Amino acid sequence: MYTTQFFPLLVRHLGLCRLLKSVPAKFDSKLEKIVPVENPRDITIFRIQCIISLVYKYTVAMFLNLCIGPLTVPKKFQGVSFFLIYVLLLFFKWNYHLDIAPIQVVNSCVKFEKKLVKGWENFFPSYF
Repeated sequence: MYTTQFFPLLVRHLGLCRLLKSVPAKFDSKLEKIVPVENPRDITIFRIQCIISLVYKYTVAMFLNLCIGPLTVPKKFQGVSFFLIYVLLLFFKWNYHLDIAPIQVVNSCVKFEKKLVKGWENFFPSYF
């Protein structure tokens, strides 16, 4: 199910993200795996998008709303926790070379399912 339903959609969306340079990963058709991008220009564009996301889009508006907005104190405390989570996720996204676990999880699920289907083909050849 993973390789037949989820993975083709992921590869298609990854191609679009690759065009926009918003995800530092690509699908390698030779290896049939998702691999990190090595092009320095693409990495620079990805990091610029991280900075834009941090500075412009959401974080500044949320920070200003927490500081001078019309929120009650409990809502401000709740907002601070989500604000910190968002900022931490942006910093984790910045150092994507240090942790390629999401890519490895997807690749291992696909590899496991291919081996599983190949094993079932040996037992039930008429079904496949």
